[in-house]
Amino acid sequence: MGNTPIQEANDLFSESKIEESLKIIDDLLKENPNDPVALNNMGNALVMLEQFEDGVTYYQKSIEIDSTVSYPYIGLSLAYLNMEKYNEAIENCEKGVSLGHNNVSFNGLMHQKLGNLDKAIESFQQALTFERDPITLANFAITMEMKDKIKDAAFLFDEAADSKRATNIAEVHTLRGDFLLRHSTEYDKAIACFDRALQIDPKSIEATFYKAEALIAQKKYQEAIDCCEKLDAPSGNGFYYSQDVQPVHRNRLAKVKLFRESPPPISLVQGIALAALGQKEKSKQLLEQVTKLTLETACDHYFVAMAYLELGSQDLALSHFRTVLQLDPLFLRRKQVAFLLQQHHE
Repeated sequence: MGNTPIQEANDLFSESKIEESLKIIDDLLKENPNDPVALNNMGNALVMLEQFEDGVTYYQKSIEIDSTVSYPYIGLSLAYLNMEKYNEAIENCEKGVSLGHNNVSFNGLMHQKLGNLDKAIESFQQALTFERDPITLANFAITMEMKDKIKDAAFLFDEAADSKRATNIAEVHTLRGDFLLRHSTEYDKAIACFDRALQIDPKSIEATFYKAEALIAQKKYQEAIDCCEKLDAPSGNGFYYSQDVQPVHRNRLAKVKLFRESPPPISLVQGIALAALGQKEKSKQLLEQVTKLTLETACDHYFVAMAYLELGSQDLALSHFRTVLQLDPLFLRRKQVAFLLQQHHE
């Protein structure tokens, strides 16, 4: 017996063939506009296409028809998460969990984003009783890091990266490597994490950026440049994380529920490495591109501040560093930011 249309749509969705899945769901809704499963799946497809408000509409229609199932509430929580409506995201996630959905890790992530770290920890611990999922472990590790429990965070990151399910999740290894950069000088160990991530996803902007950063810390400037040049970035030049692709990557990362911050501009590490090699003019061009980033998050201000610092514009750099801590007191590199402010007599 062949798959039903809804099963076929789900299979295509799991293969990331969203447009094809969407066509099947659209046909189903033409036949029955009140099919709650098809409405929920339409919401899922629209969220994957980053049409979050439309996704919310379909989830709400599904709930109006059948409010006894958990999935549309979980879908709503993810849509609201991407829209940065964290209270609504938590409310819907809790409703979904109360109806039997076991993805409590959503709840933990949203509490984390609101700074409710104890509630986030409680949710992650509950989620891990269902499954030692590497994504949940990585988010739990970040939360423990925010509470300055660095040893606990390191243990969780190790477990996440060593999980069999992490074999195909580049972001877990990238996060672990970045954690090592923030809290140690184990650069080779961090680079091994980034290499593992790049084996899984050779186009990973994050793994490329942080690997280059680790190489710069080791004064391996040409290797850092070579690392950047290997990246087939969406901007087409391999160096600059252009503004026209920012929303795509920011939302892609939000969907996998790992990254709290914006993806980094490759041109920042490229510019720093070139400056160290004496290629001042080319370095300046790349760093000036970074200063034009759209400033939406604390992380955006951090990247811009680092670019201004390298360009010698100390006052502008310090202004952006102060904004980082104002926007996000739990910013993962807050200690480095505080050190730089102190170093420059702030």
